[in-house]
Amino acid sequence: MSGREGGFTLVELLVVITIIGILVGLLLPAVESARDQGRLVQCQNHVKQLALGMLSHEASKGFLPTAGWGYIWTGDPDLGTGLQQPGGWAYCILPYIDQAALAQIGAGLASGSNTSPKALALQQLVATPLETFYCPDRRPVGLYTFGSGSGQVNCANPSQVIRIDYAANGGDSNLVDATQSRQPSSYAQGEQVSFWAGCPQNTGVCLQHAELHLAAITDGLSNTYLLGEKYLNPDSYTSGTDNGDNENAYTGLNWDQTRTTATGPNGSSYNYQPPQQDTPGNGNYWCFGSAHRGVFVMAICDGSVRKFSFTIDPEVHRRLGNRADGLPVTTPSL
Repeated sequence: MSGREGGFTLVELLVVITIIGILVGLLLPAVESARDQGRLVQCQNHVKQLALGMLSHEASKGFLPTAGWGYIWTGDPDLGTGLQQPGGWAYCILPYIDQAALAQIGAGLASGSNTSPKALALQQLVATPLETFYCPDRRPVGLYTFGSGSGQVNCANPSQVIRIDYAANGGDSNLVDATQSRQPSSYAQGEQVSFWAGCPQNTGVCLQHAELHLAAITDGLSNTYLLGEKYLNPDSYTSGTDNGDNENAYTGLNWDQTRTTATGPNGSSYNYQPPQQDTPGNGNYWCFGSAHRGVFVMAICDGSVRKFSFTIDPEVHRRLGNRADGLPVTTPSL
């Protein structure tokens, strides 16, 4: 009797390999989709934490965190979170997102210049990354190149600083820090009431040298953006060359931490600034957006966090940025 040894023929082996390939091909998109969804959920959690920090600040202090003095200033641990605080909202909410120790770095030290003991201590602050500040779909938590040519008045900046991928609602008009002339150049100047007299304010909820009460959001808390994801050119994720991503996370009013729903930079007027998905080659640094596929995440002033499509009606988006224009709006979400 004759017979063959057990085993696969070449044809059988090719069939098995083909089937495995088909199964892997079907499985990979599902795995990638699950990963995308996981990163999106993590980003939503970050937005939620930051929003709760802002609202907890309002519940404690009676007003939303100030936007600070301007982009040449970093948060100061000895100046509270109101009108005298030169740092922005991200610095003001540190005690309300379980980061009270960070908010105390440099407390009690002599200040006055970017070479003072306090300024040197603040180097540690701006070089301590917080996971909550970073969108996992955009870039890793870490330090990135300090790209501002302006430098800081009260902080000795290292070559690398922390970034933030989220921005407060600056309204539907241009921010007021288009030039350094709207920022004090010293502590003494910032403490002068006359310097701030007639200071223009944006139409959102994060204002330069101002303490905004929730009662001022007359369009309704459920109809007004609080904060959300900012747009960023992927070409500039790490370089510090984007005008909306070149400072540290704790500076005062600046495109790095505050965005608008209409009107371009430096007074240039546009009808709308709709949200955009991060796109190589597009250097838009004044609008909201994200690195996610098809959606961006925003917190509303009532504390809810929602996903919005990039196809949101631009007029609805603009109105959600204005706290008190009196126009009706129905807040959509996915």
